[in-house]
Order: sequence, then C-alpha cells, then structure tokens
Amino acid sequence: MGRGRHAGYEDQRELILAQAATLFAQRGYPGTSMNQVAEACGLSKATLYHYYRDKYEMLVSIADGHVTRLQSIVSEALAGRLWPGKDTIGRRLREAEPGQHWREVVGVVRDAKYARLTEEPRGACYAPVWQRAASPLSLVVRTSGDSPAVLSTLAEIAHGLDRNLPLFRAQTLEDSIRRTVNLQRAAASALGVFGALALMLASIGVYGVVAHSVSMRTREVGIRLSLGARAADVFRMFFRESLSLAFIGVAIGLGLSAATSRLLTSFLFGLTATDGITFIGGSLVLCLVAIGATYVPARRAAHFDPLVALRHE
Repeated sequence: MGRGRHAGYEDQRELILAQAATLFAQRGYPGTSMNQVAEACGLSKATLYHYYRDKYEMLVSIADGHVTRLQSIVSEALAGRLWPGKDTIGRRLREAEPGQHWREVVGVVRDAKYARLTEEPRGACYAPVWQRAASPLSLVVRTSGDSPAVLSTLAEIAHGLDRNLPLFRAQTLEDSIRRTVNLQRAAASALGVFGALALMLASIGVYGVVAHSVSMRTREVGIRLSLGARAADVFRMFFRESLSLAFIGVAIGLGLSAATSRLLTSFLFGLTATDGITFIGGSLVLCLVAIGATYVPARRAAHFDPLVALRHE
C-alpha cells in the first residue's frame, strides 16, 4: 500500500527542487546523484523517492517551474486582494490544487469582463497556454477590415493547418457583446417606451391643468386687464405659477429617483445608478415639456378681451 501525502507535501517538493537546482548548477546534472540531493535536503534516499522518481523528473520540474514563474501575470483585482497596497511584482502564488508550482508575478494587467458587462471585477491569473492544454482555448484576432469577412479567412487558415480542427463560436466582438446585453437592451427599450408614454401623459396633464386654471380664472383675468394689467403680466402670472408647480414636482421626482435607482444597477454598465448627467438631462426634458404645455393656455389667457372675460360665468 502506497504512502499517503502529508499536509506539507508540496512545500517539501519545492524545497527539494531548490536544493537540486543548486547542486545541478554547482556540479552539473550528470555529476549529481540522488544520494547527494537527499543528503542536501536532510532526507534519506528512500524518502526522496517518495517525492520524485528520479533526477530527470526533478530537472523537468525545475525547468517547468522556472518557465511558469517567468510568465505568470495577475489582474488588478487579484493583486489588490492578495497584496493590498504593496508592490506585486516579484510576489509568489500558486493554485490550491495538487501538483501546482509556485509562480512569480512578473506583471499586472487591467481587470477584464468575462461573462457580462455588469459583472464586478474578479481576480484572474494568466499562465502559459501549454500548461493549460485541457482548458478551452479562445483565439482573439484584431483586424482593421471587415470583421465578418475575416472570420471566413481565419477558418480557412485553421483548416489549412489541420482539416479536422473544429472551430466553435466564431464571432466578432460586437456580436459577443450584443449577446450579453440582450436582456438589458430589451429592458431599456421597454422602459424607454413606457417613459415616452409617461412623458406624453404628463404633458397632456400639465396642459389640462393650466387650461382649466385659465378657464376658472377668466373673470379674474378680465378684471386685471380692465385695471391696466398688460398681456405680458397675465402671461407671466400663469407661466410662473405653472412652472413653480413643475419645479416642485421635478425636485420630488429627483429625490424618489435617487432613492429607487439602485434597483436598476444590474441593467447599467458604463455609468452609475446616480449618474448626474442623466438626472440633469431628465430634469431639463421635464421642464421643457412643462414649458411647452404651459405656453399655449397662458398665451390664450394673455389675449383675452376684457369685456368678454368680465361677462364670463
């Protein structure tokens, strides 16, 4: 029955490799024996064979680990999580899987989005592709011409290298992004339609309220005009009163929007749920709608005939 692996098995393998690398450098690979490696590590030869079958396996592991450390790159999110506020270059890390070597970080790259545009940055460690042969491989090609036409050219090149080489999900970056935002696009379209309907109803409502106010105050307008008020004064009176209510409504709406906008966070990317430009732009649109809906009835009130207005019941 084989011996089990203790908790420090991988660490001991690394120590053995470090001693073996030193001996190979000093005495050369042919001039170093397993007995010498075991003695340098303070182990018996039998114990050494528990970690490595022979010198060749140690040599391959040393070379493989050296190449791996030289080419390991981490994302900003992973660097900030493992070494917050510290220099990342030269640090070492390894995956929590059996047989994984320590890797030296030689670079830090910006965070990327892998599944959705709305996902939070997550840690990533990039290793040489030949050490991930069993993992799915994606080839990204940057072009300057017609992207769909390039796809067929790439397929021809791949089949020229190996006719039996399968290609899956060949697509442009625009198509890939479009597929990830279908839900957000549909939700935004629906919200846009409902928003347009709400804006139309609001403009009709403002017009109706101002028109009703003008109708109810026709005699008052007649009296004001008879007493010397100018048409511009009447126009400003209705305009000021209507816009005051509109501004109060916009202020209340801004407060409610800021409080409930967090519910839309999952549908947004590239801006925050409390984006200032969006709030200001929406407020200006509502104010312009209120001005347009107020203008017609206020102008009509300013041009009343005082005699007709005084006889109005």
